[in-house]
Amino acid sequence: MRLKPEFHYDTIVVGSGLPALLYAYLHDYPVVFKDPNPPFFGDVVLIDEPEHFGYDTNKVKQFKLWTLLHIILGMRGLLPTAGIATSVRVEDNYLKVSTTTAFLKLNFKNLIVFEPEQLNSFDYHCELIEEKYEVYDWFLIKEGARWEIEKIDFPEQKHINQIWFHDSVRTSRPFLKDCVVRSYLTKEELDDESNDTGLTRVKTQQILRKLGTEPYLVIEFDEREIKDKSIYKYYDKDNIKFNTDTAEQIWNTYKTNNSESMKLCIKVLTLPVSSQ
Repeated sequence: MRLKPEFHYDTIVVGSGLPALLYAYLHDYPVVFKDPNPPFFGDVVLIDEPEHFGYDTNKVKQFKLWTLLHIILGMRGLLPTAGIATSVRVEDNYLKVSTTTAFLKLNFKNLIVFEPEQLNSFDYHCELIEEKYEVYDWFLIKEGARWEIEKIDFPEQKHINQIWFHDSVRTSRPFLKDCVVRSYLTKEELDDESNDTGLTRVKTQQILRKLGTEPYLVIEFDEREIKDKSIYKYYDKDNIKFNTDTAEQIWNTYKTNNSESMKLCIKVLTLPVSSQ
């Protein structure tokens, strides 16, 4: 017989992106999600008090902050479904969470939804404001992999808007890189053959040959990742509220909350480093 643990919360946050985790962190709310939603490794968020998170620059890497928030929320016991949920359903005033070994019943008075896609068969009303997909084409640089810059920007174009370089997992030599191309496309543009992975590889290779030091640079397509970044207007229903604020907006609004999670973060970051 499968176990059915039951928990009671005042407010539950639904989502696993940086805005959801930061909102939960600043309010001491539990976070529920099925699938992790990490930020892109190169993106930053402006934090006017970066020392709170152990940084000395106000441009904080989103992925590093996302990872830190996971650690703090986990230590506070505010990630009840992390890594175990296979489905999450809203039923009356509770979430029914299925795992491979059990059902969890998470009762709530209020539900704050950042990512509706984390909920199965969730009935809600929204309107599409702007359609937009964030497309990542990952490439292996087979020849000409020496790059000392982090990225190349092309702000005037949507397809191949940025080329980011990152350490190659195929070698231990840090000066050898692979790259990822970021594009912002509509569904129609995404279906256009001129934006497919083959032509993206050819265009990217031409750009890198022109800007780099290796005229015979060769890249090989690895994988394409597509994220729906469309903007929607959501309609709240009863005790279920939607939140579309950015991480920066959330920090600026609630940074004075002085939550228990914030206090724990400061303690963790100020712990002395033990010597071996």
